[in-house]
Parts: sequence; C-alpha cells; structure tokens
Amino acid sequence: MMRYSKFCIKGRLTKFIEKFHSNDRYILWADNASCHYGSETVNVLENSTINYVPKSHNPANVPQLRPIERFWAMLKQKVYANGYQAENLHSLRRRIVSKIKTFDLVTLENLFHNFESNIRIAASIGPDEVL
Repeated sequence: MMRYSKFCIKGRLTKFIEKFHSNDRYILWADNASCHYGSETVNVLENSTINYVPKSHNPANVPQLRPIERFWAMLKQKVYANGYQAENLHSLRRRIVSKIKTFDLVTLENLFHNFESNIRIAASIGPDEVL
C-alpha cells in the first residue's frame, strides 16, 4: 500500500489535481480495492487535503453510485454478442472501439444523469440518501 500511496497518490494524483482541479471542485471516488483505503493511503489523502469519499460512504453494489459499472456491462454484452471470441489483442481492441461507436448518446447521458450530485451526496451524508 505504501507503493500505491507513493506512486499513485503522491506521484500522480496530487499533480493531476493541482493542474486540472485547483478550484477544489472534485471528489476522489475510488473503488473498494484494499489499497485505496489502507491506512497509509488514507493518511496521504488527508495530509494532502484530497477530497475523497470515505469507505464508510462507499459501499459495494450500489449501481446508483457506479454508472460506469453498468456501462462496462453493456459494452461487454455488445462486444461478446453472438459468441464473439477475439483472436488477439488487436482484434479485441478493434471490436471494442467499433461497439463503443454503436452506443446511443442519449442512453449514455441517461446512464450518467445526476452522477456528480449523487457522489457529492454520498460523500457528505452517506449512500443511503442516494437510494
């Protein structure tokens, strides 16, 4: 976890935030991987004053807070439709790109509707307020 904190948080995330989000209008919303909420990582996040969703407000299996998971499921369904099997990485990449292009923009907009406000609510009050 120290490696994650050093290279990912200190080495990349803090620089990214300084460059693109210096106005503090961001919230780091990590998945529940153990390295994202290890004590070393949490200390670095807090010492760096990085706004993040605390683990207690970030439960698993809350699709209202994770529209990207629904997107990945939809994409996977399209990519592997009709028993498709990639022969190599290049053909898989080509297939993914072609299937992404078939998504209807309105569907994607609806999928991510209220995403930012839901994350802010979950971060400050808790996920139950979003359900």
